[in-house]
Amino acid sequence: MYFPIISGWLGGLLLVTVIVMPSSVLAETTHDVNWRTVGVSHHTAIDLDEKGSPASFIVGEGDGTFGVASVQGMFEPVKVPVEKCAEGAIMEFHVVAGTMVRTFRPSLDQVIIKTVSGLACIFEDGTVSSENQAIVAGGTGRFAGATGTLVSKTLPDTVSFPEWKGEFNNIINVTEGTITLQK
Repeated sequence: MYFPIISGWLGGLLLVTVIVMPSSVLAETTHDVNWRTVGVSHHTAIDLDEKGSPASFIVGEGDGTFGVASVQGMFEPVKVPVEKCAEGAIMEFHVVAGTMVRTFRPSLDQVIIKTVSGLACIFEDGTVSSENQAIVAGGTGRFAGATGTLVSKTLPDTVSFPEWKGEFNNIINVTEGTITLQK
């Protein structure tokens, strides 16, 4: 991209200085995100915030904006007394930390997603209701320098039976928000 700047006159000639800046420095594009993910989460022996609650490992597959992707990550759901969940919930978890990586095929470009906060509720019939807020924290390839905000919500088919005590869940969710890519 060129930016002409009039510098002045020299002996009757107009002097023009041209500043050349690569367009990649100036351009960014914002994309609406709609991702669907199916997978599982399982508690581990890792305590991300060192407060006595094990982190959960997540592995899944997804599609939507930017194409087909594999999903891996860890997040820390802390079990708390049921206060914020809807009536009928028997377990409540607050998500206090987490990082997910979504790897797109065939390019293998990756976007890094960091959980800001979240709430998960498990009901006696095994259904799960959850919502997590996250930020986009860069990545590789086309996601290098990416930013954005996302909200992920479980779909009604997500289950975690009470006898599992939240230690193993299937994941069926939709993530929406925006991602701004650097060009």
